[in-house]
Amino acid sequence: MSFPSWTPTTRHDAYPSIDPSRPELSSKGKVVIVTGGGRGIGRATALAFAKSGARAVIITSRTESAIAEVAEEITKLGSEARYFSADATDQARIQEVFGATKAEFGSIDVVVNNAGYLPDEALIKDAQIDDWWAAFEINTKGGFIAIQAFVQHASPGATLISTVTALAHSAYYPGFSSYGASKLALLKIMQDVHEEHPEYRVFSIQPGIIDTVTSSKSKLPEQDTGKYVLLCSQCDNLRFNADRNPLHSRSPCRFHSVAFQRRIRLRQGENVVGKLGCGRTDGQKR
Repeated sequence: MSFPSWTPTTRHDAYPSIDPSRPELSSKGKVVIVTGGGRGIGRATALAFAKSGARAVIITSRTESAIAEVAEEITKLGSEARYFSADATDQARIQEVFGATKAEFGSIDVVVNNAGYLPDEALIKDAQIDDWWAAFEINTKGGFIAIQAFVQHASPGATLISTVTALAHSAYYPGFSSYGASKLALLKIMQDVHEEHPEYRVFSIQPGIIDTVTSSKSKLPEQDTGKYVLLCSQCDNLRFNADRNPLHSRSPCRFHSVAFQRRIRLRQGENVVGKLGCGRTDGQKR
């Protein structure tokens, strides 16, 4: 059994159209927070924002030694770096991270809600309840804590990105009931942010199956990577077909579930103008 292919081409690295060093994708002056920034997708995302010229990149993780190393890499790329040892489910600590960031830098422009947990693969009859529920504690509760901190502290016009999974909205895949359900709950929370806060740009992204410590538990083949910096850019190269979707007439395309778009076409060397279509994840016709 395999996942459906959302794009005609499988990617294993960034390519020219989404290279974070492109001037039109610049993050110059932006203050970025990445949760779960010590390894894997979080680390790569933090470094990508540094490459795109972010003023400061703030990373969190439970493993202080890992984020200290990433912070050094960020600094070498020219951005200021701060790191905080923090459990995603510790609301007081996450609030401290956001408060300290805003107090020092004056703004929070981008938050990548990336901290997550993948339970051991198990059918429902075999699942260990504590491990099964841990996905909801970290992915759903922890995700909500970061989202709430974002809406309380972020600057007007800021961007919120949550890392989700194809398991949240694709057909049954054995052994991942907890992970898919916990990420689906997070996806619904992101929809609420979209409706309640029109001043923000809100994205949920399914980055593919990346070769990380977390995904190695799944025994699934590696797929393409995420496009986080692209989503935060204000460039004309990121255009959504809002005029073709009346469901988005009030605030077109601020909520965009990247994995849900069968119209996505990201080909080698091709510009993404007009390639990302608007989408909803609430079952309404697109």
